[in-house]
Amino acid sequence: MRKVLVSLVLILSIFVIFGSTVPAGIVYAADGFDESSDDDDTYVVDDSSNVTYEDDDYFDYEGDIDLYTGLPKGSEESIKSAEISVTDGITYNMESHMFNFAVTGGTFSSSVTNKMVTTGAVNFAVSGEFNVAVYKDGAKLNGIPKSVSEDGSYTVLTWDDNSEKQLMSFQIVKKETGRLSQYVMPDGFVAKSVYKDGVETDKGFGSVDLTKEGYYEITYTCSSTGIDYNLQINVDHTPPQVTFEGLDKKDKARGPVTVKGLESEDRVSVTRDKRKTSLGRDNTLDESGVYNVLVTDKAGNTTTKSFEILMYMNIKSVFLIIAFVAILVAIGVALYITRKNLRVR
Repeated sequence: MRKVLVSLVLILSIFVIFGSTVPAGIVYAADGFDESSDDDDTYVVDDSSNVTYEDDDYFDYEGDIDLYTGLPKGSEESIKSAEISVTDGITYNMESHMFNFAVTGGTFSSSVTNKMVTTGAVNFAVSGEFNVAVYKDGAKLNGIPKSVSEDGSYTVLTWDDNSEKQLMSFQIVKKETGRLSQYVMPDGFVAKSVYKDGVETDKGFGSVDLTKEGYYEITYTCSSTGIDYNLQINVDHTPPQVTFEGLDKKDKARGPVTVKGLESEDRVSVTRDKRKTSLGRDNTLDESGVYNVLVTDKAGNTTTKSFEILMYMNIKSVFLIIAFVAILVAIGVALYITRKNLRVR
């Protein structure tokens, strides 16, 4: 009898030990067990993901975990959770890293959001069927490009038979620019830090003051996604320092006009009597007419000048007069010889 009792005790001990062992791969949060629940098999697995597993749904996944959702990467739940609302009508997709603008009939996607400023290229994507167009500085682009990179102000419009709507606008600026006097934060974003010439400065309330020249490093963050963005630009508001030699006080000249002080990266646009022309040798203009000269520096700052060069005797004029006189003389000689020959006959 004693041997039977000992055997029963041993069997019972083995059952208790192995029956209470946790299956491999299951992770329990320290405070995840719900003692008040009627279902003793309900647990919270890893309270950072707040995902509930019941009965035999053990968390034994060993692959990559989505950084933002805590779920298996690529799973249906992870993909669904990756779409985060930024503002009304605009979401951000954690998988594609694109901002999505919902429209009737599809979705327009962009790597920047409404009112954002960037120094890099901007990518676009369109899914569905709807009317959409991209404008740069007021001029409509052909089709929807995959990306744009030239500096300028961009606008995206959509429309139907009844109305037209602006989906978004943004700016691409050069790393050295005079286009910005302030940076108003996009909706749903806040300035995190602002440095001017390496010194931390006031980040403002919803906008960053850029009226003072200098090198700015702006870090701002999306309140919904927590993702940081950076804008690093050298702000230059000084227009090209050029002069126009040869003009009187009334902006008139009786001889050549020379543009002085041009930098190697300056762009010059010249019209004469409303027709496009160009600077001559040594940046000189010498023909008579009404001129308009536009000088643009690498930061986009401009200097314009309108003036008139009056009629005067220059080398070209002298050659023209000599040529004209020579033609007249040649015609006269030819007529004289012709008449003489006629008389001889």
